[in-house]
Amino acid sequence: MNIYATGRPPRSGRVKLLAIVALLALGYGGYRLVTHVMEPAAGPGGFALPVEVYRVIPQPLQVTIDSVGTLRANESVTLRPEIAGRITEILFTEGALIKKGAPLFRMDDRIYMAEMKQAEANLQLARLNYARFKKLAKTGASSRQRLDEAEATLGIAQADYDLARTRVDYTTITAPFDGTVGLRRISPGDYVTVGQELANFVSYDPMKVDFSIPETQMRALRANQKIDITVEAIPGRIFAGDVYAIDPQVDVSGRAVALRATIANLDFLLKPGFFARVSLLVEEKPEALLIPEAAIVPQGNDKFVYRITPENTATLTPVTLGVRKDGQVEVVTGLSAGDLVVTSGQIKLREGASVAPKEPAPVAAPKAPAASMD
Repeated sequence: MNIYATGRPPRSGRVKLLAIVALLALGYGGYRLVTHVMEPAAGPGGFALPVEVYRVIPQPLQVTIDSVGTLRANESVTLRPEIAGRITEILFTEGALIKKGAPLFRMDDRIYMAEMKQAEANLQLARLNYARFKKLAKTGASSRQRLDEAEATLGIAQADYDLARTRVDYTTITAPFDGTVGLRRISPGDYVTVGQELANFVSYDPMKVDFSIPETQMRALRANQKIDITVEAIPGRIFAGDVYAIDPQVDVSGRAVALRATIANLDFLLKPGFFARVSLLVEEKPEALLIPEAAIVPQGNDKFVYRITPENTATLTPVTLGVRKDGQVEVVTGLSAGDLVVTSGQIKLREGASVAPKEPAPVAAPKAPAASMD
């Protein structure tokens, strides 16, 4: 049996008692601190929660739709003869720039020239006969039937001559437009048949680019919209162009709308068949309101931000969002130019909480970002 001479509990008991009292004091102090932080400051001496904020400043915004496409020559044909014959001359250097109408191939035309001369002689005779019967018909010395026959013979002779002359013209194959001639597939002296491939002929300036846009974004499409393209074969270079045609029918397999644009190619760097990344400009907004995506507070299907009032209190404000780009999002409704929104510390805030806003250091005037449509 233990007897306490001093009337106090043993040392171990006192330590336990002091520890319990200290824990209770710390818990109460923490509770008071938390409730004080979450409540708005009552006066100049009240506690304000430090938060990082962003000031809404109007800035230009380009709304774009990104796609991929394929480059095509502006014009491209395969040169083929329209008559059979032997090639006598090749009048170009492979890969050369050729003007429209310049001769490229010549064929042996001796037989066709002879046929044309024969047709020309028959035509001349038919003209004389027709003139003679026409004169006789006026005096009644010839019947109307003989005149009609002479007129028909003249028409046949004229057609024969035109056909023979066309065949002679076909013995020279010319450039159908300004362009570049490709590799020839025949040599001088070769006998070619109708439709045989002789060489490719293409026009590189301007180039065309074919690409498609999802049907859900068709409402944003119109002719003459601007595009920028990049190609992996020419890194670091951006080529500008304009949309000139929109396919009126939607591709049912891909649910997309096909577009075609022209791209200037004065230095002939672009080639048919290149893979291209396309950025289609659908809208330009000179004074869009952009904020960091970190400022958005989602609640269900709705979006909010904490806006700082002139009294330095936080108010939960509903916003309507637009396009997104590079960590920023457009605010269509809910904010005005000059507003401050909280970008860090929202999790500790509630409606009406007092805050000590801290703005980031000012930066240079922003350039127009290009935002992609979702």
